[in-house]
Amino acid sequence: MRNDGFGKFEVMTIIVVLLGIFAYLGYQLTKPNLNQQMDSMRASAVSFTRVVINNYSTFHNEEVTYLGEAIDEELMKNVKNPFGSGYCSASESKVERGEDKTYTTFRCGQYLFEREDLSGNAKVTFYEVSDWSEEKTSEDMEEKVLFNCLTSGVERYPEYYEELYFVSRVNKEFATGHYLASTIKGECDVVTKTLYRTKKKVELEEKDK
Repeated sequence: MRNDGFGKFEVMTIIVVLLGIFAYLGYQLTKPNLNQQMDSMRASAVSFTRVVINNYSTFHNEEVTYLGEAIDEELMKNVKNPFGSGYCSASESKVERGEDKTYTTFRCGQYLFEREDLSGNAKVTFYEVSDWSEEKTSEDMEEKVLFNCLTSGVERYPEYYEELYFVSRVNKEFATGHYLASTIKGECDVVTKTLYRTKKKVELEEKDK
């Protein structure tokens, strides 16, 4: 006998479709907003900056202090990356002390802001960046010389660092007091690489503002 009503298969199909719709709507309502994530990143950077300002004399180089150094001194814990798993960069996030202002650079995941004055409430300019690479695929890529050192021909550190952070790693490991990589002689063989990355300004969509 023909049944002109809904059969079990049709009912189950509708239920599955509705569950999918509700799951999607639930995700859209609860997923982190990019602007909120950036606000969280900025707040973490402000906390880091305050720690450095209040403890300048703790650090060997009072003019430039990296997040990794503040963590080593147990003045801070690792900062969680608000955009995903892992932590914000201890080797690229830093505070620079100027004559009349303090400037903060902070990177979390693929997002970065550079040399921003966080003393007020002004918005900062965010950039989306790729990881550093030895391959230059376009002329507009950012270029930087980064440092590591060799012991018996083996790279001592897991990545190449900005010069001043590299120097801080050597100072910590060998109990030395260098300020520049050029003065490092006996501890290890200093090596450099010119690395590249893409960098583009983040343009928030209207719904994220």
